[in-house]
Amino acid sequence: MSADRNDSPHPPGQPPKRLDSRKVSIAILIVAVVALASVGYVVLSSPPAGTTPSPPYCGQGNLTCCLCPKPPEVSSWVPFGIEMGQTMQSVVEGLSFPAFVWISPYSTPSAFAVNWGDGTSTNWTSAQLSEGEPFTHVYHDLGTFVLQSAATFRNWTVFGNATLVPLRAQPPVPASISQIFPVLSTTFTNGSFGGPNYPWIHVGQSVNVSAEYASVPTFPGYVPGPPTLIASPGAERTAVSNNLTGVSATYSFSSPGMFQITMVGPIAEPWGTIYQNYTWSVFVAPAGSPIGCLDCYPSGSL
Repeated sequence: MSADRNDSPHPPGQPPKRLDSRKVSIAILIVAVVALASVGYVVLSSPPAGTTPSPPYCGQGNLTCCLCPKPPEVSSWVPFGIEMGQTMQSVVEGLSFPAFVWISPYSTPSAFAVNWGDGTSTNWTSAQLSEGEPFTHVYHDLGTFVLQSAATFRNWTVFGNATLVPLRAQPPVPASISQIFPVLSTTFTNGSFGGPNYPWIHVGQSVNVSAEYASVPTFPGYVPGPPTLIASPGAERTAVSNNLTGVSATYSFSSPGMFQITMVGPIAEPWGTIYQNYTWSVFVAPAGSPIGCLDCYPSGSL
C-alpha cells in the first residue's frame, strides 16, 4: 500500500516513496487468443467532443465508398480472470501487469494508446503494435480504475469506449498484516440499479464515492487523520460529508473524459506523515453513446 514520507499529500498517479523497495515482476502466461473478428460484441461509441469523428459508413449506393472505409474496431484485454464473487479483474498495487490492444479487422494505425485511468497513458507506434507485445503499467495507489484504448487511422481516432476494462488495484499483502495503515472500506455508485456499479457514466450524470477507516493502525505511534477528497479539474462536487474517520461526496461532470477522485488519508508517524490513498477513475462518455466492457455483467453496458 502507498506510503509517502512527504510533507504534502501524495499526488495521485505519481510514484510514491515507499517504506520498502519492491522489485517484483510477474510471470506472463502466453495463451492462445481467438481473433476478435469472430466476436460480435465489440461496439464503438462516438468519439468524445473535440476529436475528429470517423468518416461515414460506406454502404451500398455511397459513391465515396472507395475513399471512406469503415474504421476498424479497437478493444482492450487483460490476461486475468475475474475471481469468484468479484465484478472486475484485480491487479496488485506496486506490481507491473500486462494489457493488450486488439484491432479488428487488423489494420495498421499510425499510432495507438492506452489510458490507464490514473492520470497516465502509454503511447506506442504501429511498429510496436505489429510485434504483439503488451503494454505494461504499475498502479501506485489502491483504487478502482478504467483502462481505455484508442487507435489513430489516417486522420481520425477510434476510441474503444464500449470495450473498457475495469480494474481493482489491491494491497500487495493482506490488510491484516499491515500494522501501520488503516483498513479501508470504500463504495462507488453511478446511479445504476439491479447490478454492479461500474466506473463510467454519461455527461450530465453523477457518481457517489465514500471511504471509511474500517480499522486503525495497531503499530504504536501511527495515528490516521481525517480523510479528504481531491478530484480532477472538471469534476464538480455537489455534496460532501466527512468526519474523523470517513468521507463521502457526490460528483457530476459536464464534459466527457477520464477523471480521477482520490481519497487522501494522512497518517501521523514518529518521523512525519505518510499517506494511504484510494483512487476512483470515472470515464464520462458523451450523452447517448454506448459504454461498457467485454467481461461485464449485462448491467455494465450503458
